[in-house]
Amino acid sequence: MSSIFWFPALIPTADAKQKLTPVGAIQSANDSGAIPAWSPDLMGSWNPAEHKTLFRIGQYNWKKYEQYLCAGQIALIETYPRSFFIPVYPSVRDARLPEWYLDNTAAQKGKARIAKDGVGLVGGRLGVPFPEPETGIQVIWNHLTRFRGKSSIREGLEALVQDDGTYSLIHFKQEVLYHYDVNADDDRLLSYLSQILAPARLAGGALLLVDSTVPGEKPRLTWGYNSSDRRVRRLPNIDHDSTIPLSGGIRTADDTDMFSGSPERFEWSLLGRREMFIPYHNSRLSSANPDLDNLLIPNHINPEWTRFELHRVWHVRAKLKAGQRHIYKQRDFYLDEDSWSIVWADQYLHNGELDRISIGFLDSFEEQEPLHFPTVEVFHELSKRRYNAVGIPVSVTPVMTLAEPFPEQHFTPQALRRIGKR
Repeated sequence: MSSIFWFPALIPTADAKQKLTPVGAIQSANDSGAIPAWSPDLMGSWNPAEHKTLFRIGQYNWKKYEQYLCAGQIALIETYPRSFFIPVYPSVRDARLPEWYLDNTAAQKGKARIAKDGVGLVGGRLGVPFPEPETGIQVIWNHLTRFRGKSSIREGLEALVQDDGTYSLIHFKQEVLYHYDVNADDDRLLSYLSQILAPARLAGGALLLVDSTVPGEKPRLTWGYNSSDRRVRRLPNIDHDSTIPLSGGIRTADDTDMFSGSPERFEWSLLGRREMFIPYHNSRLSSANPDLDNLLIPNHINPEWTRFELHRVWHVRAKLKAGQRHIYKQRDFYLDEDSWSIVWADQYLHNGELDRISIGFLDSFEEQEPLHFPTVEVFHELSKRRYNAVGIPVSVTPVMTLAEPFPEQHFTPQALRRIGKR
């Protein structure tokens, strides 16, 4: 496994005078043309299944492509040399966002700022707060506030896969109200409601949390409904490195959504923009009712089901602040420049070893509102050779955005009790 101090060299991708897209990505193609110019009109007009694999990156040739890989990708290849590879496809830049969102991004340019405590976000709503970021914390807030609709529904399976390939499944449903993209005068970020639908022994359990854009002043609020005693309880903050029990301890609370919650325990450094092979247009993973035994193989999901493309990413490094507690000492995040989604995270323990790797397999969705969103997220624990896959589709679209936001009454402890008793 890799040392905490290893990272690939950054690749200059453009000078400061390059023309940018409305959300701050470099609009033009790269010098080789492997990364095309941004073409949002392509969304929904092409079929990823028509593309053939260009090449595979694995144990015998990864050094040839090392400048386009991160430490976690190399670690997966070296840890599972007989089975893990990266299938590379032609790159397509079709990320599109609603016109109202782009108009607000332009109108609010320069108004957003980081709060005095260096943690929160103030002054920006209804758009990308920092389309031309100068610091790591600005980039992370671009991820935390990225467009995911005014409200969304996500239903799927969560699998905990052991080193021998055996797995257990949980069927869940998540509903989210994104206050940041609904109300310009609200310091709430989002309200999140998660329900367990199966297996029977867990069905009925539910979790409600509310995040703010100023977590230093207004920390996360959390309530839980326990189906065994049918009671709603206010919970201690499920944040930072709190363990998510259903993940088998692989995933921390702030691993969820690749990174979520308060960024207060880390120092954030912006290392720049570079080119990297990242998971993109993973439409096969978005297919309903997949063959789970073929997808959930030992050690990692079946690479044949995945698609990687060369794109530009922002590289942000988080180092644990002195005097703060977290199981991770260092975290490296890579964000797609066109969607501000974290697509890959390498996370190092206090012994300096890279042990946890998070992968967000992006796909494009166009329901009520267009967006790029991870269809499946996979969280690896290399030392135990196991992983947690979240968001495997069932018989519904993995992610649905809503034309109108959920009513706020849907995200209250009283509503949590009603949902749990269904």
